[in-house]
Amino acid sequence: MKNLSFKISLSIALLLASVWVSAREEFNKPHKNGKASFKTEAGDCATPSAQFDLDINNVRARLLTGGDSWWNLSEARYQVPKGDGTGASLNAIFSGSIWITGYADGGILKCAAQRYRQGGDDYWPGPINNGVVDKATCSKYDRFFNVLGADIEKARTAFLQKGASTSLADIPKGVLGWPGKGNPYLATDPSLVGETFDITDNLAPFKDVDGDGMYDPLKGDFPYIPCRKDPTAGAYADQM
Repeated sequence: MKNLSFKISLSIALLLASVWVSAREEFNKPHKNGKASFKTEAGDCATPSAQFDLDINNVRARLLTGGDSWWNLSEARYQVPKGDGTGASLNAIFSGSIWITGYADGGILKCAAQRYRQGGDDYWPGPINNGVVDKATCSKYDRFFNVLGADIEKARTAFLQKGASTSLADIPKGVLGWPGKGNPYLATDPSLVGETFDITDNLAPFKDVDGDGMYDPLKGDFPYIPCRKDPTAGAYADQM
């Protein structure tokens, strides 16, 4: 039994090693076709630079704003189980990215497929307006909006107990800084995420408790993930 367990452990280790080596080899290869042929028009947007660790439960996963994730642009950053942030730790994945293809008018095939950033960028942060996004918008949104499930629970509990008497002091910072449509606190308080954001479009999803279409946690609204099968249902994660 011990021998079998050893063989299984060795096989898993070799598999992870081979995946890591393959990823490293691909990362070091030049992009055969140069820059991507089909891209959303991004004006003079700079290459996205923000990085953030989704650090909850027993995983520490690096996220980036350029369509890729789970690496720091040179090394793997998907730790399972997560360490203390110092020294070496096991990384289950080297990197990952979003690939999207589709047909435009006239049957033209378009593709956005971020690889290892050696051939240009296919994604930029920020909302798109009529198919374009400018440099100022890209730079402003080159950040992460973080909220913990525990803080959402605190906000919900406060509203259920106090109702209309709920105050800003009852709502955790992450809930107040969620980029939901019409968030009045994000638009006026730069201390929430570093600067103000006037959100007039549907960006981050939220449970609209009072049904007015605008995000306001003092009225019971809270960040959540909608269910595609039932739009009235939803849930929130330990970290979003």
